[in-house]
Amino acid sequence: MELENAVLILMGSFFIIFPLERIMRVFFEKRTSSTPFMVVTYLFYPLSMTIARVLIRLPAVTMLTLALALLVMSLNYKASWLKRITTIVSIFAFGLMLEFSIVTLYGFYLSSLFVFTEVLDIMTVVSVVSVFFLAALLLQNFKNIKRDVIVLPMFLVSAFVIPILSIVLAAIIVSSADISTFFMLLAIAIILGVDVLAFYLFDRLTAAHEHRLKSVLHAQEKEYYLTQCRLMQESAGRVRSSRHDMKIHMAALKSFITEGKASSAAEYIDTFLGGIGESRLLSETGNMAFDSIINYKLKDVNDSSLKLNLRVKVPPVLEVADADIVTIIGNLLDNALEAVAKTTEKSITLNVALDNGVLLIKAENSFNGELKEGFASLKGGSDHGYGLKNIKRSVEKYGGYMKVTHTDTVFSVSIMLYGG
Repeated sequence: MELENAVLILMGSFFIIFPLERIMRVFFEKRTSSTPFMVVTYLFYPLSMTIARVLIRLPAVTMLTLALALLVMSLNYKASWLKRITTIVSIFAFGLMLEFSIVTLYGFYLSSLFVFTEVLDIMTVVSVVSVFFLAALLLQNFKNIKRDVIVLPMFLVSAFVIPILSIVLAAIIVSSADISTFFMLLAIAIILGVDVLAFYLFDRLTAAHEHRLKSVLHAQEKEYYLTQCRLMQESAGRVRSSRHDMKIHMAALKSFITEGKASSAAEYIDTFLGGIGESRLLSETGNMAFDSIINYKLKDVNDSSLKLNLRVKVPPVLEVADADIVTIIGNLLDNALEAVAKTTEKSITLNVALDNGVLLIKAENSFNGELKEGFASLKGGSDHGYGLKNIKRSVEKYGGYMKVTHTDTVFSVSIMLYGG
């Protein structure tokens, strides 16, 4: 019986270090230790807790050992001592609250994985470890949402389903009268091992999903930048060509004037100036992100009835990430172009300026006054609504402000970004 209890204590303490490591990563941003040091500090937890629970058997010593083990784990991360202590107290309080809840649910008498008694129950171990896994996954998902990382619904569902299934399977195994203690412990170890594998599979899937989204965004940015470079090269080429042919143009104009053909000279000048106008870039601020996305989105606009008013004054370098600039300006222009296509009086205005470290963006466009259900609150199902939600997500990353207003004929979006 003592050997079985010791194995159970070691097993439970070992498997719980995996969700504890994840919880530590939620509380602490940056790990500063090497991998070998991290492995040693985390293995210190199950070894020290097993010694305290099996050999010493004093609740006070067990509690001090737990606090010390958590403190040793926290040494892997860069943090102040106040934050380390706060984290340890939070984990300690959550563990005790969880165990008391399980004790009350199952009716066990202080069969605690952390402290109090040296005797453990299999269902307590599985329940505590499984719920710690659940807590770690939920905390990680919450942190990902705060970091603007898109979390798929199936990941959230798996965070609940896997721990619950583990508890159910453990209950089935424990209730079986035909299984020996050895095979029961082995089965429990396999169940908890599957939890660990699912835990890190969740990590890989989340990382792969985030990497795929970033790859798509980077591919879009690359296309914008290549288009910008191509437009700049075409513009420079036309200027060089115009300079090369300047003598020819001047000779032709002189001939028209000498022969008294003023109308032909005027027509020739209009043709010449028109060619120069076609080579003009719509945005030439020197900021690659702004120039590329504006020129890319508007490069194919050939509607002569569209009144386009762009006033973009920004420095070449901003503290706002290029990806967020592309998201904000790209969606604003996409929405504006989509809206003016449905109107007879077509106009798009984009004003961008940097004022005392605050990036001010205002986009206005004509529209037909029709809003889909929930659109004004950014909850609509249209692409336009999703575009505004994507803009809002980028704005909130910088503690900024976004205001959407409209009349019967004009749609307006005003944005303030701090840290410009």
